[in-house]
Amino acid sequence: MSVLQLSHFIGNTWVASSSGAQFEVYDPSTEEVIALAARGDAQDVSQAVEAARAAFPAWRDARPRERAALLFALARALRERADDFAHWEARDSGKPLARARREVLSTARYFEFYAGAADKFYGDTIPLGADYVDFTLREPLGVTAHIVPWNFPLNMIGRSVAPALAMGNTAVVKPA
Repeated sequence: MSVLQLSHFIGNTWVASSSGAQFEVYDPSTEEVIALAARGDAQDVSQAVEAARAAFPAWRDARPRERAALLFALARALRERADDFAHWEARDSGKPLARARREVLSTARYFEFYAGAADKFYGDTIPLGADYVDFTLREPLGVTAHIVPWNFPLNMIGRSVAPALAMGNTAVVKPA
């Protein structure tokens, strides 16, 4: 089987690490090298944060239903390629294929859930009495950072990145 070449995805583009460094990814059940992954450094993180910062105004200003449509599309793509994602997740983590497939499908479900919530978060008016107006306002804050663990990376992306994106924030993800 061929060895995958994995790059960083920054600013909607696949890029090598700024240093050109890579590391080997092993299938723990066979000790076979299954991928060469870009080894990120501080310069790569800065590039990712700057790209997310540049994307933030347009993403923040997108209508919630537009953000939802993209998150639903991502969930659909995960479901359509569930077997491929499960294959590589099982090889990367050593977990059984059936467990990896359930993880892919539950990740798709997280994206569907938060896509459905994108247009349902509002502020609240708090009744404090006459002569007072008090309210909360939910609004995107900007770039969010997510460090995902080695054992459940897809689920953690679904549980943390999906809600951030649904609410209009951008995201930078660092795998463990």
